[in-house]
Amino acid sequence: MALIEVGDLGVPINTLVEKISNAIGHIAEPHLIRRRAAAEAAALITSTKAKNIAATLEARTAARIEHQQIKRQINIESVAAIAFDNLSPQATPEKIDDDWLSLFFRHCELVSDEQMQTLWGRILATEAERSGAFSKRTLAIVATLSKLDAEDITTLGQFCVKIESEQHCLVTDHNHPLYIKAGLKWSKFKHLATAGIIVFDDGGGLLRSSGYGIQLTNQSDPKLFNFSYFDREYQLELTQPHAHIHMGSVMLTDSGKELIEICGATANHEFMPEAFRYWRNREVIVPISVP
Repeated sequence: MALIEVGDLGVPINTLVEKISNAIGHIAEPHLIRRRAAAEAAALITSTKAKNIAATLEARTAARIEHQQIKRQINIESVAAIAFDNLSPQATPEKIDDDWLSLFFRHCELVSDEQMQTLWGRILATEAERSGAFSKRTLAIVATLSKLDAEDITTLGQFCVKIESEQHCLVTDHNHPLYIKAGLKWSKFKHLATAGIIVFDDGGGLLRSSGYGIQLTNQSDPKLFNFSYFDREYQLELTQPHAHIHMGSVMLTDSGKELIEICGATANHEFMPEAFRYWRNREVIVPISVP
């Protein structure tokens, strides 16, 4: 059915007015919304009718501003409540940078979706525990994310390992059924790259032969590769000291690493076997497991 049917404009117009009013506050009733020619504007502004309309417009403007401010205050308090619930006894919120905090609330005051408020709340709680955990750039990125984007980041988190206290993503092949089954198709990786969460080599670039990788240089034993996957720790033996560890076709940006830490991902029991297979075919001897 068409939104506006000939001869019956009342219902869809009133519905649209109500929709807009619920979002930003009261607006003019449909019968007050009409086009005026530029030539009539000067005459109307000096008429009694124009003054009455102006007074009504002023009242609606004040009501809209008040409505917006109340919604923003509710959003701020909702995010703060989530942060309180996630705060650890060791938190030191007094160390949070004032400018960072002002920017944080300027972003989250516009967020009314509960799932996104949860993300913002976790960010604030983590920043209270580790001042500097999230850059201003990351706040700007989060402000542009949709609910689906946040869900994709959580999905990506199940394919990340921590190496030397830093998060790294391992996507052995973006066309592998493991990632597709989880919901991470080519288009998802490209979108996360556009959003600033990852850098993605889809096979057509300079890295198509080896993918991304990291160089391990700070280990007591240069032939051992230590990493963790959620609550499990592993140790792999390298064929060469300080070997270049291949990490597949996806690399987390700095903001991506920050967000993976709090994304709420859970372990995927199919991931480690695929990771071991991938490394076994390269310079790593797999695995020496550390319970």
